Amino acid sequence: MMVNNETGAINPIKECADYVHANSRAAFHVDAVQALGKIPVDLSYVDMATFSAHKIYGLKGSAILYKKKMIELLPLISAGQQEFNLRGGTSNVCTNIVFAKTLRLILEEQQAHFDYVSRLNKRLRKSLKEENDILINSDIQGSPYILNVSARYVGSEILLNALNERGFAVSAKSTCASKSKAISHVLMAMGLGEQRATHSIRISLSHLTTDAEVDSFASALKEVCHVYRTK
Repeated sequence: MMVNNETGAINPIKECADYVHANSRAAFHVDAVQALGKIPVDLSYVDMATFSAHKIYGLKGSAILYKKKMIELLPLISAGQQEFNLRGGTSNVCTNIVFAKTLRLILEEQQAHFDYVSRLNKRLRKSLKEENDILINSDIQGSPYILNVSARYVGSEILLNALNERGFAVSAKSTCASKSKAISHVLMAMGLGEQRATHSIRISLSHLTTDAEVDSFASALKEVCHVYRTK
C-alpha cells in the first residue's frame, strides 16, 4: 500500500520493492489507490500497481491494473479478448472514459491541490492540538488528505454518531474494513494501544474542503469530547 488508508502514512515502496526483488523471484504489486492524483507516483520500481477511479472523483466500478510487460497473469475471467485477454466481457466504456478524463484533470491540478490540502491539514492539526482530550495519530510527513485522531475518553462509535448528528461524516476505519469489529491492526502495529485504537476516527480532506468546514469540524469534535467526557 503506497499510502495507508487509515493514517495517510506514505510507505517506502522503493525500499520494499528492492528488498523483494533482491531476495526472491516474486513480482511486487502495490496498492496505489490513495496515492493517485495526490502525491507523485513512480512506477519504475514496481511490477504491478492498482488504481481506482472513485478516489479521484470518477465513477465506481472503473479501475486500472498497471503491469510491466514481462509479468504474465492468468485471466480473471476467461472469455473474449477484452482487456488484453485478462478479463472477458464487454468493458464499461462510459466509466473508462470518465476515468481517463478525471485522471487528466486531477493530475493537472495535483500540486495545487496538494498545497491547498496541506494547509488545511496543518490548520486542523493546530486547532485539535489545543484540546488535551484529542490525540493525533497521523504523522505530519504523511498524506495531508487523511488525518487520524483519537479521543482520550470517547469511543469511536460514539464519535461517529455524535459527529454525524452535527453534519460531519467520518469513519472509524478504512472503508474496506468498516464492517469489521476487529481493532485496527494499523494503529496497534504503531504501538498506540487498544484504547487509543478503539477511540480513533479517520478524517478525510480534499481540495473541495473549505477553511470554514475545517474550523466547524474542529469545534464540533471538541464539543463532543467535552460532552461525553462528563457522562
